[in-house]
Amino acid sequence: MRTFKLLLAASFFSFIFYGCEVDPTSNDDSLEVSQFVKDQAPVGWQLNKTVVSGSEMKSLTQNSDYLEDEGVEGLSKMSALKSNALLLNKEMKQYVSKMQILGKTNGDSLLFFEDNTVIGVRKGLYYNSETSIARYYEVKYKFAAWRNIEYDSSHVTAFLNFTLDYDGDDQLKTLHQLQTFEEGFFVQKIQTNAEVTDWDESDVTGIIATTDAWYESGRQLSHLKQMVEIKPDESGTLREDFDFRDGKTAYRQVTFKNDGTGTFEKKTREGILVSGTFDSVEDDLQGSYSETIDFPEGRYIDKIVKNAQVSVTLPDSIFNADFSEAVYFESGRVDSERVALQVSEEAGVTTSVFEITKSNGAHGTLTINETENESNLDGNWISFDGSYIVLSAEYYFDGSSHLHYEVFESETAYDNGDDPLIVADYYFSPDQTCTGTLSYEGETYDVNFNDSGEGELSQGGKKSGINLFK
Repeated sequence: MRTFKLLLAASFFSFIFYGCEVDPTSNDDSLEVSQFVKDQAPVGWQLNKTVVSGSEMKSLTQNSDYLEDEGVEGLSKMSALKSNALLLNKEMKQYVSKMQILGKTNGDSLLFFEDNTVIGVRKGLYYNSETSIARYYEVKYKFAAWRNIEYDSSHVTAFLNFTLDYDGDDQLKTLHQLQTFEEGFFVQKIQTNAEVTDWDESDVTGIIATTDAWYESGRQLSHLKQMVEIKPDESGTLREDFDFRDGKTAYRQVTFKNDGTGTFEKKTREGILVSGTFDSVEDDLQGSYSETIDFPEGRYIDKIVKNAQVSVTLPDSIFNADFSEAVYFESGRVDSERVALQVSEEAGVTTSVFEITKSNGAHGTLTINETENESNLDGNWISFDGSYIVLSAEYYFDGSSHLHYEVFESETAYDNGDDPLIVADYYFSPDQTCTGTLSYEGETYDVNFNDSGEGELSQGGKKSGINLFK
C-alpha cells in the first residue's frame, strides 16, 4: 500500500507583504502603542501566511495523484490520515500473522489485548471469522505535558478475505480517530471518520473522509468541518466549512482533475473572495499556479495577484518554486515580493526552505522540517528597519498552529546575547485568524488579527487598530 507524509496545515490565502504603506486604519486610538510595536506585530502573522500558502501551492502543483506520496495540503489532512491508517493496519497484520487460531474462532472474538500502563498505550484486536473483518484499536492516554492532549484513540478495520497467511488481497475499510485536549487549550476535540470506497486489489484508490474539530469557548472559530472525496480516476474534491461564534461562516474548496490541473476557491468570513488555478509538474516536470484575491469595496487593499512557476529536478526530485506577487492598495500603490521555495526529502524528513525578499528590503529564511508525526518551523528575519527576528512554530493536525517569535534590535544584538525587545506568541485557527500576546518594555498586549489583513492590539479595555498589510 502507498504511504503518506504529514504536511503543513494549509491555507488558501495569499502570501503576505510588508512594505511601507502608512497605517490608515487608526479608527481606535484609545490605546497608545509605539510605532515600533505596530511595525513588528504583523510580522509573525505575515510569515505564517507565507508558509501555509507556499505549502498549499506546493501540494497542488507537485503531484496530480492525490492518493500518492504527498497528498493535498490542508483540509482533511489526507497525508496524516492515510499514514496513520496504514501504520495501524500494518501493526494489526503483525498480530494476525501470529494467530492461526483466527480460523477456528466463531463470530466476533477478542484475540489480543495489551495495556502498557508505563507508557500509557492500550491495544486490542478483534476478528470475525464469519465476515473476515478484523478490527484493531490503539488508545494513548499518557502524554508529555507540552502536548496538551488528554486522550488519543485510533480504530481501523480491514477485510482479510479469509486468507490469514496472505495479505496481498487484504482491503483497508475504515479508520476512526478521536483526540481530546486539556481544558483551556484552543482546540478541545478532533474526530475523524474515513471510509475506503474503492480498491485496486489491496491498494486504496477511492476514499471519503470527514474531520470535525471543536474549539474552546474563548475563540472566534467554534467548529470546523473538513471533507475529502477522492475517486478511482484520481479526480476529487476537498472542502472546509467554518462556523464562527458570531454566526458568520466561511468556506474553501479545491476541485482537481486526473490530468494534474484544477481550480480552487474560497470565501472568508469578511467577504474576501479567492480564486485560482494550478497545473502540476507530474507530466513534464514543469507546473504553474495563479491566484487572485478580491477585497470588498472600502478596504485599504483592492486585490492581491500571485503567480508561480514550479519545477522538479531529477534524480533527487527536488521541488523548486519561484513566486512573484503584487498587492494593489486602494491608494494606488503597488507592493511586491519574491519567494524562492525549495523542497527536498532525506531519511523520512521533508525539508522546505523559503527564501523571502520584500520590496522594502526586509528578507529572511524560513525552514520547515516535517516527519510523519510533526511539522516544525525555525527561521530568522531582518525587518526593513534592521531589527532581527528569530521565530519557531508548531503545526497541528487540524490546520491550527502556534508561532513564537522574538525581536532584537539587530543581528549583532542577538549574537551578543542581548534580551529581545519584543516577545510574541500567536495562535492561529485553521482559517488563519490569530489571537495571542505581545510583550514590549514591560507591557503585554492582547493580539487579535483577522484573515482580511486587519487587526488590533488591546490592553485594559483599550484598543489600537493596525493594518497587517503595509
